[in-house]
Amino acid sequence: MFCWQCGAELDEGKSFCTQCGAPVRKQVDKPAAALPSPPPRQPPTGMMSPPTVPPGALTTGPPVKKSRKTITIVIVAAVAAILIIGGAVTAIVLITTSASGPSATLDKFFTAAQTKDVDAAMKLVDTSDFAGDQKDMQVFREGIFADTLKDVTFNGLGYQTNIKGDSATVKVIKGTETYDDGGTKKTVQLSSSSSDTTFDFVKKNGTWLMSPLSALWRR
Repeated sequence: MFCWQCGAELDEGKSFCTQCGAPVRKQVDKPAAALPSPPPRQPPTGMMSPPTVPPGALTTGPPVKKSRKTITIVIVAAVAAILIIGGAVTAIVLITTSASGPSATLDKFFTAAQTKDVDAAMKLVDTSDFAGDQKDMQVFREGIFADTLKDVTFNGLGYQTNIKGDSATVKVIKGTETYDDGGTKKTVQLSSSSSDTTFDFVKKNGTWLMSPLSALWRR
């Protein structure tokens, strides 16, 4: 042990330094100070700590809504699966009361027949067979409504359309035809008429046209 003031070696058991007379200070071994616990780790600047999730709380997000486009694709795929039978689309049969496709052409033709509008009717007929032959074209124009019944009208028409590629047939399955028979009004059900009420069509440049023979249909 050494004197705290002069540094001289002290005798064991002495209370004062024999050199300078300074009182001897007793040294007490102090317990080592506990190391301070490191501060909590902070996230890097600019980042936020994830929110605390209470016990038992669901961690899954809200259900993801499918987009309109995805739903549309699913619907189209389902329709295509119905139409494809045996790996190939063979035919599409439509039954309509409001005309569509080839039946729209037939509906317009019946309208033209009621007023004997030849020009309107000719636009609905495939006249490619008459190309370059004006004489045959004229004969066809004159005969298209030559035998049409007097004051004919069509009401409540419904159709069954069978489409196969660029060809189609349209059958009248409901509706009536009313006409003047010598001053007497007569009405017949086209679905039960003795005449064939099936008409042939062909698709040309995206438009459904009647065959010339179908356009000359008679009761």
